[in-house]
Amino acid sequence: MRSDARTTALDGRVRNGHRPLLPQPIADARRNLHFFARVSFLFASYKSFQAQTRVQAWLTRADQTAIDAAWSRQHDWGGRALYSLACDLKGYHLKGCQWLGSRPDIAPPEFVLHLSKLQDRCPPLALSEVEAVIGSETGLGLAEAFSEFDEEPLGSASIAQVHSARLPPVGLLRHRKKVAVKVQRPGARYVMLRDLAMVKTFLCNPVVRRSFAWDPAVIMTQVEGETRIEFDFEAEASAMDSAARVPNRRRGGPFNPRGWFFWRPRVAVPRSIAGMVTPRLLVMERISGMTLSRLAVAAEVAPPETVSGGTAAASRSRLGRRERRAARRMLHSLGEAYGQMLFEDGFGGIHADPHPGNILIDPTLIGVRVGLVDWGQTKTFDLSARLRLARLTLALSS
Repeated sequence: MRSDARTTALDGRVRNGHRPLLPQPIADARRNLHFFARVSFLFASYKSFQAQTRVQAWLTRADQTAIDAAWSRQHDWGGRALYSLACDLKGYHLKGCQWLGSRPDIAPPEFVLHLSKLQDRCPPLALSEVEAVIGSETGLGLAEAFSEFDEEPLGSASIAQVHSARLPPVGLLRHRKKVAVKVQRPGARYVMLRDLAMVKTFLCNPVVRRSFAWDPAVIMTQVEGETRIEFDFEAEASAMDSAARVPNRRRGGPFNPRGWFFWRPRVAVPRSIAGMVTPRLLVMERISGMTLSRLAVAAEVAPPETVSGGTAAASRSRLGRRERRAARRMLHSLGEAYGQMLFEDGFGGIHADPHPGNILIDPTLIGVRVGLVDWGQTKTFDLSARLRLARLTLALSS
């Protein structure tokens, strides 16, 4: 209870009606001060450790292995500190750390280890808040809009959370379509853009800016534009529907029997439900599968097999081969889907946020089907850019 009260106070809002716990300017100042104090201490600790490591390496003639081990311990501490900061402040700080945890190309492995735990694990909204958003956007109660509604969310993120539901019965067969309901968090836009401005101010400080090999101002300007787009669910639905038409095309034309009887897309993209899309509510088809992030957690906690040593070794070997085959199929399906979306007419863009929480894995009898969800961030290219990318792809493959 104390932790929840602390989080609410730092956010400056209470759950019941989202009224400010303090006057809004004071709540904002308190939250910003909390962020700057913690992130400044983290930055100063890294600069101090960097100087100490250089001096100790010069005095003791330490080899590179010892230096790498010391930096690994420092990154482990830094990853834990960022994880704690994201959990306490949430908002854009949570989303930014989720992004950093999915970027092993620029973040230390220790950061990725801790921050990847944040994907798809944002504290959920109360059902009353979800019902209030649905009512304000559709003018209907929860029981009127859906025949079934799962109170436990499928996923909860910093901008929205998703619930499983069924539409009211329609048609002669009274079919109740299974859907996913994406609800935007009340006040999320205000909190996210306010936090983003604070992060941009810190990273663009001349002292901090010189510590990076890249220019934070350029990155943060692009991130700010993409973040604003994510709050428009109508634009997301339009991009998602355009992308869904590409991988779901049957190959070989309408007169190819194999295309009708044996075809099934290896990549699934949901479609929006007509009449149930607003700027803060998006109802879409529900696609089956488990997210990569939850699959990784399930693999970590799986109990070892109680078999003899030789059989266990053979089992691990077979399991490793199966995992490698499944990974190759998944990567092939993703690569094919991105190639179709980018180079075939109808979309001309890509899903720009494919972190493990947005990729669903669905094992089938003929392989692995991949689902792409959360189309809030997409990137489209004009024809000339697509032609240049096509030439580059052909040159790399030759």
